[in-house]
Amino acid sequence: MIWVGYCRDEAELRQLAEYPDGFAALLESDDDAPSVDLDKAWHGIHWLLTGSAEPTGDVLSDAIFGGRQVGDDLGYGPARVLTVDRVAAVAAAMARIDPATFGDDLDPSAAEDAEVYPRRCRPRSGGIGTAGQEEFTPARRSCGSSACRVSRRRCAA
Repeated sequence: MIWVGYCRDEAELRQLAEYPDGFAALLESDDDAPSVDLDKAWHGIHWLLTGSAEPTGDVLSDAIFGGRQVGDDLGYGPARVLTVDRVAAVAAAMARIDPATFGDDLDPSAAEDAEVYPRRCRPRSGGIGTAGQEEFTPARRSCGSSACRVSRRRCAA
């Protein structure tokens, strides 16, 4: 399972949603600007942001699991669309996190018990602690720039 986020305007989102395979085609395309690709680190990043393997009501949970479902099931559920206001809220919450210490408080056994994907949770040894830091910084930057730079746009993940 991978996680890829895209920033698209309202017209593009409508077009993607109306075309039966629109979101699947986007994921399979070479179109990657502007986007962020968390690959398999998505669940570990969610765990590090929220302390939960499942979606929560916290704004940081919306960075991975938030938004309205649109389109067809892509194998692990349909694409999700966040409003521009929610993207701004997620960006503000993520801006308060220090990337240099993100993942330092990882409890590997708790993450393993919660079945956090991928199942290799060792701090700073190639598990979600390391992957979380490597993937968090571009995700934070992308989310922040998308929220600040673009008006009347929504992000699809």
